[in-house]
Amino acid sequence: MIRLWTDGCCLKNPGGAGGWAVIAERGGDVLAQWSGSVESTTNNRMELTAVIEALREGADGKTEIVSDSTYVVKGVTLWLPRWKEKDYKRGRPRINIPNRSLWEEIDELIADYLHPLRFRWVKGHAGGAFNEMADDLAGKEARAFKTKAEHKAERLEEEARA
Repeated sequence: MIRLWTDGCCLKNPGGAGGWAVIAERGGDVLAQWSGSVESTTNNRMELTAVIEALREGADGKTEIVSDSTYVVKGVTLWLPRWKEKDYKRGRPRINIPNRSLWEEIDELIADYLHPLRFRWVKGHAGGAFNEMADDLAGKEARAFKTKAEHKAERLEEEARA
């Protein structure tokens, strides 16, 4: 089985630079890794983007997508079927669920996936090597994309603490 370890982060949630990462692993060996970043986002959007990129790239054979995001894992395994029945709306009055377009894309990618697929949640920052690798890579992507304004704001905060 191939495990696709996914993670996303946002340096200032919401609205800060964000990164996502995927680590493909089989039997303890890293097969590949890929990642990306965006200038302004949310943590949940980056978590979902990591899953989308994992599903797009896919794997040859039985696949497990591993995430430390309960939002992602519960969303896929519990909430998505009900959201679809309700046209991706919730509450009264009926409003779109947050990140609707990303959830719809995940649903389409899952439907088109050619191999057995399952999702599993793991506790984040608990020492799992591949989860930590994905976390580190997503963080590096986000930090590499920081805007000048974020750097300036951090510098001002540091000066104020000094």
